[in-house]
Amino acid sequence: MQGDAKRLMQAFHNVLDNAIRYSPPNTEVAVNVKTVGGELLISVSDHGIDMGGGEAHVASKVFRQADWGISKRTNGLDLTLSLIFFELHGGTLNITGPTGEGTTADILIPVENNQK
Repeated sequence: MQGDAKRLMQAFHNVLDNAIRYSPPNTEVAVNVKTVGGELLISVSDHGIDMGGGEAHVASKVFRQADWGISKRTNGLDLTLSLIFFELHGGTLNITGPTGEGTTADILIPVENNQK
């Protein structure tokens, strides 16, 4: 994979931090990594507050937080910046959250095949 490693790490950290921040104490945040075709799929899943009911789109808007009935100190930019960084590297960030089941953030980034 070619790109700005610092920005990709920042983007991944933002997604992981968001999952931890909005999860209840002592709950698991799972990170799964696999290749799908020529892309790297990183899934971050938590069992905390879900983004069901159309809240997932709000998380990627500048200075916006979805209304989950709790207040967390954040500037509202973390997931927006992550989305931008992943897209600048040809990737995507897809956030889903079936009601009552937590949230999953799927990061898909193209990888370069160096084998000849």
